[in-house]
Amino acid sequence: MLPSFAGQIARIEAGLVPLVLEVGNLAAERDFLSVGDVVRAHAELFDRGVDIADGSVFNVALGRPRSIASVVSDLWRHARVAFEVRVAPDPMRAFKIPVAAGWTPRGDWDDAIADVLDHV
Repeated sequence: MLPSFAGQIARIEAGLVPLVLEVGNLAAERDFLSVGDVVRAHAELFDRGVDIADGSVFNVALGRPRSIASVVSDLWRHARVAFEVRVAPDPMRAFKIPVAAGWTPRGDWDDAIADVLDHV
């Protein structure tokens, strides 16, 4: 979702499309982390020498979900041009995400948003 929004914003900034960001359910919440934090979390896990069984799955999360509306607001603050946000009827899905604790990211959310927009 974040790369999709960033791609739309990049096209808006380039003047290729109207000044409208198409979004889905703004009330939905997700747990977002920067790629760097996810990589560090996995590296720290492996560095601890924990026996990891084949096929193990690790879900790295902050445990503090952000609403899609707040993410759109953060993207809007970092965008180079103002745009309208339009809620599209598809995909209006709401999800419940399991929450777990025990790990803390080091990356800054604003830096992550700026990085995504700078590298689309």
